[in-house]
Amino acid sequence: MEKPNGCYDMLEPILRQWTTNNNINIFLLGAIAPETLDASVPNGGRSVGQLLRHMVEVRNQWLAAIDRNHVGEKLPKQVDIGMLIRAFQASAAAIADVITLVGDPQAKVKGFGEDLTAFVMYLCSHDAHHRGQILLILRLAGKRLDAKVSYGLWDWRARSRRTVDATR
Repeated sequence: MEKPNGCYDMLEPILRQWTTNNNINIFLLGAIAPETLDASVPNGGRSVGQLLRHMVEVRNQWLAAIDRNHVGEKLPKQVDIGMLIRAFQASAAAIADVITLVGDPQAKVKGFGEDLTAFVMYLCSHDAHHRGQILLILRLAGKRLDAKVSYGLWDWRARSRRTVDATR
């Protein structure tokens, strides 16, 4: 993908990796037992469901900062897997639209103050941070995910496919 000035077009890989990041979240959601959404660490802190809800809320907050007309799905305090999957998919699609609209990985993202690449990396890092917290909470609650799933979270190639299968 050469641009006329000889620069490599990074927009498509950024979009692809953003999609992969979201697929990892969907893969994780497919592996979480609904009854473990209430699991949390002793002495307080967010539950698994609250962390997942927070991840979507942060995406929607940034989308609203970029475009005041953006109205993301308001999730209730008590969420279920289906609600979360729909909210993750909708917010991921809206972020993909922002990536496409900004169009240049080095262009500043309105409301974020840094360039598009930094914005997407921030969101991916935020998601990964909370995925790690979720895995730890589940482990401490005695609800450790199957090793196939834990390792599957790192199988970037499998997660980069359009169809996400929580059993792979």
